[in-house]
Amino acid sequence: MTANTNVSVRLTPTLRLKQALEKAGIKDPASITGLTITGTLTEDDFSFICEKMNETLQKLDFGNAEVEERKISKDTFNRCNGLISITISYTVHSISFWAFIICNNLSTISVHPDNPVYASENGLLLSRDKTVLIYCPGGRKGAFVIPEGVVQIGTNAFSDSVGLTSIMIPKSVIDIGKEPFRNCHALTSITAYSVNPAFISVNGILFNKDKDEHVRYPAKRQGDYTTDNGEGYTVPSNVVKIRNGAFSHCTNLVSIVIPDSVKIIGESAFEGCFGLTSIEIPKSVTEIGEDTFSYCKALTSIEVHPKNHAYTSENGVLFNRDKTGLIRYPEGRIGDGLTDIGDRYTVPNKVVKISNGAFSGCKNLTSVTIPDSVVTIEERAFEGCSGLISVMLPDSVSEIGCCAFYNCTGLASIIIPDSAKKIDDCAFMDCKALTAVILPLSLIKINDALFGNTGLSSINIPDSVTEIGEMAFYDCTDLKSVTIPSSVKKIDQYAFWGCTGLSSVNIRGEIVEGSPDDIEKVIDQYIAELDKINDKDVSKSNEIKS
Repeated sequence: MTANTNVSVRLTPTLRLKQALEKAGIKDPASITGLTITGTLTEDDFSFICEKMNETLQKLDFGNAEVEERKISKDTFNRCNGLISITISYTVHSISFWAFIICNNLSTISVHPDNPVYASENGLLLSRDKTVLIYCPGGRKGAFVIPEGVVQIGTNAFSDSVGLTSIMIPKSVIDIGKEPFRNCHALTSITAYSVNPAFISVNGILFNKDKDEHVRYPAKRQGDYTTDNGEGYTVPSNVVKIRNGAFSHCTNLVSIVIPDSVKIIGESAFEGCFGLTSIEIPKSVTEIGEDTFSYCKALTSIEVHPKNHAYTSENGVLFNRDKTGLIRYPEGRIGDGLTDIGDRYTVPNKVVKISNGAFSGCKNLTSVTIPDSVVTIEERAFEGCSGLISVMLPDSVSEIGCCAFYNCTGLASIIIPDSAKKIDDCAFMDCKALTAVILPLSLIKINDALFGNTGLSSINIPDSVTEIGEMAFYDCTDLKSVTIPSSVKKIDQYAFWGCTGLSSVNIRGEIVEGSPDDIEKVIDQYIAELDKINDKDVSKSNEIKS
């Protein structure tokens, strides 16, 4: 492959990056190491860069381009590991803090000087007035000093800066956003200047000035004591709040002692503490945030002091005090009994709600029995339970949250009761072994990506459904037949995108058989008919209103 060191292209509303490169005689986009873009840049162009040039493109300059919708969205440069420097357009007014996730070699971000929202200094992405540190490129390594004048460290500002070993916070910083040091795996110390009015550091650990909020324990810092299994740390006795992500991905720690002074444990506080085997919640704690114990793979038990008024535990499983909410089942816990193929667990009869992420990542579980007391299964409740083969959903369940069973790759079949009136986006997405599902007669909408990338071979949509959402069945390559009743009034154009095995469709009682291409045309034609009807209805409604 011959490298085209630097390439410049001008895009128009009708000329996309892919076509522009072809027009310039470049057959392999991965041969480009430097790319300058002017003209009109769209989301599709960003996607093309991320898909075709992510490992090889080192320098990207779109400073003089006009970016469509004036934004850089989440995951726009996800895993663009080749990128070393990037220049952002003067037209960009919004940048997601997930835009540069896992860009491990990115060391410099520049911003066009006429941009009214953003600025850059020493390769950092800052607010226009340079008081907010928005993002430190993930390729920075070693010791890092935040520039004086920065007042706020933004949410995820140092996220995925895996090479940083220490961070110095100047006296000007008075506010720190949510989880700014996420995935800084090599970080051993965070030091605040002694005259900083808002923060203080003790032995490399960051606290607020009063030391009653534990802000961040550096992921690679050694513990204060050793146990037979590894390192341990005791939270100081004057701490009242453990902030969001305070210990996330502290993989060295196998023991963390929480004192009776702590009342609040923030979101993701201990997320990714792979070595943590057990933890005790003291009687003082009144609030535990979501995802506090996610990805704690070795965690076998969460114990709660018997005098705690907000929470309790049963056999190492965390509940609210009256046991109506199951909050967290530890990932490393052994089930209540072995089946022929693995662990099983029975949810207690009093439970009404299975909370957000309650069983996420519990790969050892093969069977979970849910009692008829359960009404709500919240988002991501069973996400990533790859060993889960069977789940019995009782008639009491009325709502299944977003991504509730996402990536349960072993789940082969499920019957959703008629009581389930709402099943949120992506609830069964990436359940690749799921070959059969019976939908409830109460279901009104098949939400976005609900069964995306599953192993479904056929689907019979009930008469209650009026809408099929975006990418509802995308990449269901084993899907052979679909029944769409007359009750359905709207189908997103990408609802069956990538269903390359379709050979039969039943639309309003009329069965059509043929090749996948033939069936795709039939579905596309029906979607167009529905869109035309919906457009007429909207026009009539507007006429009546006027």
